[in-house]
Amino acid sequence: MTKRLVVPLVLLIAFLFTASVPSLVQGQEKAKPTVYTYVAQWEIPRAQWPDAAKFFQQNNALLDKLITDGVLTGYGTFESVIHREGEPTHGVWYQSTSVGGLLKTLETVAAQPPNPAAAVLNTTKHWDEILESDNYNSHSGSFKGVFLDGSSYQVKPGRGREFSALVKSTFIPILEKLLADGVIHSYSFDAQSYHSSKPGSFDLVYTAADAAAIDKADAAFEAALGKNDSLGPAMRALTEPEEHRDFLLRVTSMRNK
Repeated sequence: MTKRLVVPLVLLIAFLFTASVPSLVQGQEKAKPTVYTYVAQWEIPRAQWPDAAKFFQQNNALLDKLITDGVLTGYGTFESVIHREGEPTHGVWYQSTSVGGLLKTLETVAAQPPNPAAAVLNTTKHWDEILESDNYNSHSGSFKGVFLDGSSYQVKPGRGREFSALVKSTFIPILEKLLADGVIHSYSFDAQSYHSSKPGSFDLVYTAADAAAIDKADAAFEAALGKNDSLGPAMRALTEPEEHRDFLLRVTSMRNK
């Protein structure tokens, strides 16, 4: 169990989402509406990073309109801080309360006039996926200087419910506190909505307000580990340790409804 239990993939990802809804009955909360996140990533040669940044920024006005129209609940663009050959370097995420909203966004982006800056994306490796989450929260607005810190877990067959319950009871309260304190701007606990890779994969991600906020979040999780000696063994019992991966992304633009 590494020290970075909670430290992307986007998607990816945020989260990054809306505030909790009013309670259905006293003492109980309604389940949050499921949020779907489309994450697209590319491996772009370093010499072409300026072209990629230009293309992503040019799309922001279009995405802002899709938020205003209620099609999207959020979006972001990012570049990887930790690089490995053959893996993504850049990406985008789009969020909506429906898969239809994501598909409309993709159609709208594709229908735009040809953009010379987009040529770099057509000659590189590409990955995409659709995630879903019922456990998320975020601040509204646009943010700069943000980092997305995340961990991917491969859960052992038949242990998904136990793993989800453990995350909700231990990590989500910490993330809520960090959100309330302004240390992070969003968080999300995601599973694949369409299984484009091995079933049982989960991502736990948050967007740190700045670089210093990453250390503050790490300290909060270290404190949780120190108070709960059973947490590490429980995580190892429910997941495949050799499949665990951490990722750190620099968010170049981000907006939540």
